[in-house]
Amino acid sequence: MTTQLHRLQGVDERYLNVEGSGGVKSGSLETERVEPGDVVVIPAGTSQQVTNDGTSDLVFYCICSPRFTPDRYEALE
Repeated sequence: MTTQLHRLQGVDERYLNVEGSGGVKSGSLETERVEPGDVVVIPAGTSQQVTNDGTSDLVFYCICSPRFTPDRYEALE
């Protein structure tokens, strides 16, 4: 399962992975592998996509500053 490629305007994000494994693609960087306990920082306006490549659910907290509102979301696909 993979999220839609998107970005958030004016919102910095942090993904705190709590369960499962996968990959996070952020901007022009290579996909970063994540395991439980990993944190990925995604600056405002940066394209992003999360992929679950494991055999169990990928569970993570998405921490947004300032808080997420739907009008900040921009689909890139």
